[in-house]
Amino acid sequence: MVFHLFDNRILTTPKCGTRYLRQKWEDTEITFKKIEIDGFSNIEYLIIREPVEHLMSAVHTEFYNYKDFYHRNILYFSNYLDKLILKKEIEHWSYNMYEIMYWMFIKSNKKIKIIHLSSLTDFMKEQGHIIQYNESEYNWHWKQKWVSKYDFFNKLLEEFPTQMKILLKYSDEQTIIYNKLINNTIETQSLI
Repeated sequence: MVFHLFDNRILTTPKCGTRYLRQKWEDTEITFKKIEIDGFSNIEYLIIREPVEHLMSAVHTEFYNYKDFYHRNILYFSNYLDKLILKKEIEHWSYNMYEIMYWMFIKSNKKIKIIHLSSLTDFMKEQGHIIQYNESEYNWHWKQKWVSKYDFFNKLLEEFPTQMKILLKYSDEQTIIYNKLINNTIETQSLI
């Protein structure tokens, strides 16, 4: 899974404020798994969003050029979803990213602060940085064939129920861990 490190202390994933944070800092891409997280004691903040919302946004971004269901290539979508299920990861999403962040949180003994994506502007203000959030910079409504991530995701659910059910199961499993992060709960037994 690729994470982005900003200011050597703020860690986030794609679809979780990276473009916004790049207005202030350059980022370093980091790829690691749970067993490799020991060398990141400098992490002070994790930026997160709800797992299903994250999946929706990631799939929406991945299929950016293929949103026109009226001229769709069903086989393309189906094959892509099959690969995603097998690989369990795409550029903007991974089935275990919350698990990785949770292990970081545990290893920090709850010293890492969890910031929800919706609070990112307030967080930056608290850090002394005023970055105006302009919603139009983060949507593509001007595109001729624009489809919202919600409409697109619902269409995928309708057209590919079996594959989407599997992806939603991954998100449901990660929601358990997401809730532990949001609630600052440490349980070192089993994550799921």
